[in-house]
Amino acid sequence: MKNLNVKLIINCSMKKILYAVMLLLGLSIPAISCYGQSQLPSWVIGKWEYDKNEVIELTPTGFIFTVNGKVVDEGSIDVSNSFIYPEGKNGVFQDGLVMMQEKLYIEGGDNGPLKKLSGKSNNNAIGLKKEYEWILGEWKGVEWKGDLAIISRDGIIFNNAVQSALLDEMEPDRSELTKQTYEIKTTKYDFDNKNYVSIVVNGNAEYYLDLKAKVIFYFYDFDQKIILKKVSK
Repeated sequence: MKNLNVKLIINCSMKKILYAVMLLLGLSIPAISCYGQSQLPSWVIGKWEYDKNEVIELTPTGFIFTVNGKVVDEGSIDVSNSFIYPEGKNGVFQDGLVMMQEKLYIEGGDNGPLKKLSGKSNNNAIGLKKEYEWILGEWKGVEWKGDLAIISRDGIIFNNAVQSALLDEMEPDRSELTKQTYEIKTTKYDFDNKNYVSIVVNGNAEYYLDLKAKVIFYFYDFDQKIILKKVSK
């Protein structure tokens, strides 16, 4: 029997009964909402890594779903006990979410809890200072095709042409790159012993910021600056 992709609004006391019946019939209901909306616990509010390059942000009143840093769906949420049901305007995000022991799961999923991205602060991506917002967008290499950086508020996808040995041969396969969280902080470059505002990933300064020219770059062969050009916001 085929699964039914439907959305029902029911009395909360009947929810478990309906689930049991549907399971016995071999049906799957991705979203069953109850009347009313309860307040989200504070630990849920924030950005969660839903899948590779996909992030869902939960707020007290709604959600935003992004893919590769671009908003593809957003809307309100309906909360019932431990269940969260996003109700997107575009219908792209259709999964229900389950809150359990301060962890967030996809309803009916078996891949473990979602990973919560960095909380708000002045130094990480989610709380990016306005003076650094110009770094957001897609950057490509000026000298080598293998250089790529896609920077969003919730993470960075990047490839260093020198380290990957792509150089002028080809552009990197984006499907093989993983989004990672980052920080904007001042670091010292050992070769010239100078401080630079940097994009730091896993403790390493992957890119430096030229605040006047508003470009990002890294060093090659000690002092050669490899500059990336912004191609889209």
